[in-house]
Amino acid sequence: MYQLEGINTHVPFNSRRPSLKIFNKLLALLILIIATPYCLATAYIDALTVRKDKWNTIAYAKVVWPSEDSQNIICSMANGCKIGPCMVDDLLDVCAGDMDGNSIPIPYGATMKAVRDLWVKKYGIISKEFRFKFAETGMCMSLGVSGVGTSFRAVPEVTCLTLPKVDVSCTITQQLDISYNTLMSDKVNNAEASGNINILCNDWVDVRLLLAGPKVIDLGRAGKLTASLHTQGKNLADGFAFRGFGQTATLKITSVLHSGLQDAEPGSFSGQGVIIMQLF
Repeated sequence: MYQLEGINTHVPFNSRRPSLKIFNKLLALLILIIATPYCLATAYIDALTVRKDKWNTIAYAKVVWPSEDSQNIICSMANGCKIGPCMVDDLLDVCAGDMDGNSIPIPYGATMKAVRDLWVKKYGIISKEFRFKFAETGMCMSLGVSGVGTSFRAVPEVTCLTLPKVDVSCTITQQLDISYNTLMSDKVNNAEASGNINILCNDWVDVRLLLAGPKVIDLGRAGKLTASLHTQGKNLADGFAFRGFGQTATLKITSVLHSGLQDAEPGSFSGQGVIIMQLF
């Protein structure tokens, strides 16, 4: 449900006209999801919640992995390894896998970049929800790697996300489309367009929004046209924090275009990104 197709409309340009060209339907498509992380690599633990009933306390989490450039070797076992979501207990020095034993095999010498490609092939950029038993305050969620017959160890490049309070959760607008409509070519750089998202938390909790992965969204022009996201004067690549308080908070998200050309080429384009949400 999170994969979005780009707009392929072509706007012909007649070189005999004045040099001021017109852009048609400039569109940045942005994905927002419910979440909770911040990492050194671009793998994130997402949508982390802890729910308790009469018998069990169970944590639920997704993994978001939008991109990866690291060439660090993650598997040094001759027989290969596996990677999967895991819950870290520092006191016991263990990283326990999820209740359903989800993981993918990875070969000897595999890099983080290669592992990301294998992960996305099986689980997608935004994974299904994983379940973990015996969630306790003080534990944290991460990705773990293990060799054949060995226990999971948390991946150092992925920050371990501390479990939030039991039964505290927030919901967020699931998708935000921002359209620039028509722009003159010399007005592309620093052009702005906006949309609103709604966030509702069921209790008092600190919330942090973060653009996952690259600092800017690529709009398909070989890096010459990108967009950054901002709210309340803060760049979402650096994160924005506020206090959730049991009623709907509406935030204006502004997309700012950045062009490497003084007179940008005409035509339609699109891009997409993932905004995650931390609870702490």
